[in-house]
Amino acid sequence: MRPYRIFVYILVTKNVQDAAERVEALKGYKAINLYAQAERNERIGIIPNSEQLEFQQRYVYGGCYRKETWEEYCQRRKLVFQQEGL
Repeated sequence: MRPYRIFVYILVTKNVQDAAERVEALKGYKAINLYAQAERNERIGIIPNSEQLEFQQRYVYGGCYRKETWEEYCQRRKLVFQQEGL
């Protein structure tokens, strides 16, 4: 299989730092496509918070992960997220 056809799905839980570490580990592989999805299961009360959505929509989908870490992205955008009970 050609590398550009490999898609890696990343589930973004409330522990966004864990997802950021997984992204950093996967950046070493060339020509793969990352797809992030914030964890959502409304039947049991799991709804993504603003940090999960920012990570999913802007950081990964926007391609910023290719050039900077999640911490660098947050500093550049001046984002501060409150830590919920993990």
